[in-house]
Amino acid sequence: MLASWLDGWIMGLGLIVAIGAQNAYVLQQGVRGRHPWMVASVCTLCDVGLTALGVFGVASALQAWPEATRMLGWAAAALLLLLAGQALWRAVFLRQGLHPLAAPAGSRLATLFATLAVSLLNPHVYLDTVAMLGAIGATRPSPLGFAIGAACASAVWFFSLVAGARRFATTLASARSWRWIDGAIGVVLLVIAIRLLHG
Repeated sequence: MLASWLDGWIMGLGLIVAIGAQNAYVLQQGVRGRHPWMVASVCTLCDVGLTALGVFGVASALQAWPEATRMLGWAAAALLLLLAGQALWRAVFLRQGLHPLAAPAGSRLATLFATLAVSLLNPHVYLDTVAMLGAIGATRPSPLGFAIGAACASAVWFFSLVAGARRFATTLASARSWRWIDGAIGVVLLVIAIRLLHG
């Protein structure tokens, strides 16, 4: 279970730590102190729910069609290679950092709806979290361990982002910092893809 948990942790971080609207929104809430802990909680819960849907939904499907496990592993490896290539490309050519979004102050309820929107209305979240994590997690020795690892990665990332927003906003806004981050992510995703291809 520990190995599956570690796979989930690494994959969860690899997919969630990237420049995007959700991370920029969470950073903005953290920098400006606008219900940041609620925002981090909602983002984490959304990730946990989508990951569980993907992992256990795919796992159930594989019980009915176990022959698909190998093909699913190949498909997941192909997507990982694509994501690794994108991360490595950003590491070489990226010229932007993570900047807080400009947004007006809002009530707790308005912030809740905005957080749900930025977390669930992006179609890429379903490819990354439901399809990608689901396909990989369902083929791990312990799908539950994988899902818990991915959930822990989401929680650590979002809560760390709001906790350190004011202190690390300048670092996160640096393109050079994100080139190092993307380089590390690309290498890790590449290693996981190779592991999947070798069974």
